[in-house]
Amino acid sequence: MKAAVLYGPRDLRVESTREPRLEPGEAIVRVASAGLCGTDYSIFTGDRPVDYPRVMGHELVGRVDAVAADVTTVRPGARVVVEPNYGCGRCPLCLEGNRNLCLSRRAIGIDVDGGFAELMRLPARCCWPAPDGAETDALLPWSFARSIAARPGAASRRRSSGPEAWDCWRSRCSERAAPACSW
Repeated sequence: MKAAVLYGPRDLRVESTREPRLEPGEAIVRVASAGLCGTDYSIFTGDRPVDYPRVMGHELVGRVDAVAADVTTVRPGARVVVEPNYGCGRCPLCLEGNRNLCLSRRAIGIDVDGGFAELMRLPARCCWPAPDGAETDALLPWSFARSIAARPGAASRRRSSGPEAWDCWRSRCSERAAPACSW
């Protein structure tokens, strides 16, 4: 498969890599679209440190290509939005619903390889069904929104000047001629 692999600051190479292998509880998603935001740029320039090599990309939409035998929440062929941040799912913080506070929390494209590849491996619990009929690129902001919504007491609005805000405005607000997005 092809992936954009970052080997160091500003050293990004599109190359053939091994396809991901499933572990229990995981899914493999065939990436349909991945957003590029300020975090990705900061990783690319070296301003935000990561372990190299790294496949960036944490805002993505795709189709489930395969699931581990123990996964029952999503099926191959399902169109999904990916929740980019996840906890271990086992510690007291995760079990009480505070996955964002998990001491073992991971961010796709930052701590583990992300969506600037044809295929990516992730916990199946991070795959959320995409609404029928929605355009793929219009779903990218919901990748991040799903991450916010998963947090107890999370703010109901997010303001951003990044590409996700533009996509949100274009897909949700421009049709209503609204001056600003209200999500």
